[in-house]
Amino acid sequence: MEIEEEKVEISHLIPKEIKWAIVFIKKQGYSNKATAREITEVYKRPMNHQSVKRIWNLYEETQGVENQWNFEGRPKVITEETMERLIESCQEDRQMTVKERVEELQINAGRSTVNKALLDEGYKAYRARKKPTLSPENIQDRLNFAQSHEDWEADDWSNVIFTDECSFRLVNSSGRTFIRRREEEKLQEDAFQVNETRTRTLMVWGQSALMDVAPW
Repeated sequence: MEIEEEKVEISHLIPKEIKWAIVFIKKQGYSNKATAREITEVYKRPMNHQSVKRIWNLYEETQGVENQWNFEGRPKVITEETMERLIESCQEDRQMTVKERVEELQINAGRSTVNKALLDEGYKAYRARKKPTLSPENIQDRLNFAQSHEDWEADDWSNVIFTDECSFRLVNSSGRTFIRRREEEKLQEDAFQVNETRTRTLMVWGQSALMDVAPW
């Protein structure tokens, strides 16, 4: 009757005894592959030449075979300094893509890593809001109007009729521009998409009044 050999579970950690045996064999001038074969035969433990090379390099650097554990964890790819540069880049140019930022700032990290770092800081890619093109004079006139009427009540506005016209784009109305910003930065000047594209449009004119019955 044939007796099945008991299976022995092998730990992924190489015992010190085997590591020192590797060092001893390597000192005799054996190659990595030959050393791996010797260890596999003598200790009945599968060994490859990459593991032999790693242990031998460790011995040459430290004169020992102890693992150099780093209890602080893996160092961050995106340092605080790099993160500050990324945030500054987002604030200076909202429309630049992550790939363009990596290339411009010469960051030694992949696009997905940089994108995740920006998301962790609250910088998401939002679809840019649209606003009309305003000259400095238009902006100042609007501000003056708002400031001069900030104390008006509903009764005051009930005697005012607003008229305006609006154009609706008939072609390419779904063009999208994404910008990188935080949620609370949505109303900043550089978070908007200025709509200057000339295309076929439909003009509509209308008027409204804040009163129950129009005065005409």
